[in-house]
Amino acid sequence: SISSPGLIGEEGAVVRLLPAIFAAERGIVLLLNLPPGLPVRPAGGMRMMPPVLLKHDFKSWEEYRRALRASYRRRLGLIERAFDGVRREEGPCSALSQGMYGLYLQVMARTTTQLETLSYGYFRDLPEEFRLTSYWLGERVIAWHINLHEGDRLTFFFGGTDDAFLGSRRAYQNNIAGILREALDRGLREVDFGQTAEIAKTRLGGGLVERDMAAYSRNTLVRLLLRLGRRALEYRRRL
Repeated sequence: SISSPGLIGEEGAVVRLLPAIFAAERGIVLLLNLPPGLPVRPAGGMRMMPPVLLKHDFKSWEEYRRALRASYRRRLGLIERAFDGVRREEGPCSALSQGMYGLYLQVMARTTTQLETLSYGYFRDLPEEFRLTSYWLGERVIAWHINLHEGDRLTFFFGGTDDAFLGSRRAYQNNIAGILREALDRGLREVDFGQTAEIAKTRLGGGLVERDMAAYSRNTLVRLLLRLGRRALEYRRRL
């Protein structure tokens, strides 16, 4: 779900750096989460899935709920009621158990886009700025997420949900809503929800932010194939 650019720095410096990267790398170079319109030639530029960003002035979760349109407030109420009896715990990422990691693997198994699967140790060894929030039904974890707290922004990192509770407990929707509630409870004014599940996240009030990506290879045939396959690779929905 991370939507931070793969290249960090001023736009002019990034543009000057790209030719050196293209000359040094022998494989396919893929640049992700670029600001739209960044000059990337001779790489082929294309649109990619946008992150969902929410900026707000609400002082509490209840104030946020009251500001929602009636249909959205009713939907949120149904989602919250499905979590009656579920307790919330927060702690360091080192508290992540093997069982919680298994819920992350469930998410990876049902995703339509197969990404790199991160290790159990990767999550447990995250810096202290990353915080683990878990949701328990009795002695069973049914959902969790990890957020990064940085300045006035909360950034969603990764999470997991139990497939058995997606319907009866609305585990996924409550997990997403819990990200926003965490930001409101901490007085943080920006929430970066990342790049997945845009329908659920925009219903909470987030807006889509344009992002580009670019692909390059020194091999002429590969460059041609990348150009021909652009329509299949890029994000097509118009914001």
